Amino acid sequence: MTFETYMTFVLASSALMVVPGPAMLFMIGLALNDGLYRAFLALPGLALGLVASISVSLLGAGAILLASAQLFTALKLIGAAYLIYLGIRLWVSNPGGTTEAKERRSGKKSLFWPAFLVAVLNPKALIFYIAFLPQFVDAKTAGLPQFLVLGATFCFIAILAAVISAFAGSGLRKGAKDTPILGVLNKCGAGAMVASGIITASSARN
Repeated sequence: MTFETYMTFVLASSALMVVPGPAMLFMIGLALNDGLYRAFLALPGLALGLVASISVSLLGAGAILLASAQLFTALKLIGAAYLIYLGIRLWVSNPGGTTEAKERRSGKKSLFWPAFLVAVLNPKALIFYIAFLPQFVDAKTAGLPQFLVLGATFCFIAILAAVISAFAGSGLRKGAKDTPILGVLNKCGAGAMVASGIITASSARN
């Protein structure tokens, strides 16, 4: 893989982050509702979820999902249901809340698994990885090192996009703090999460 090919991959991967996916919407909603610190607590789970998703895809899970309509549909519906569940939780939450509520939200309740599940319960992503990454691999050289570099780079870009999303959500939270606008923004974020789940549920394999 040449440097030019690698930079093309970086640019293509960055362009894909322009349209927010489930992970970015999750981070925006979390920062908007609970603040930047809580959003950052979710990053390890999101990162490991991305690594796991890319790894199992390249190990064959993506190809299996592409071949099995039943398995794809099952995972798709599970992922969609989870996104809708998160959206409903965000909808009924209190983004401002009392001091007591804020203290509870800033506690040690783990965000690792919710973030991890958002990253892995997306069958379209598993299929996407096996379609996208190999396009940038040079068949004349060893494939594994190239896949490792490409996978690590994609994870880094995705995490960077998640961090930017968290800052965006936090900025909206600060700008609308203690005003009715914060509640409206919270409902918009929840609606976007539910819509993402509905889109996931209605998506096809190709």
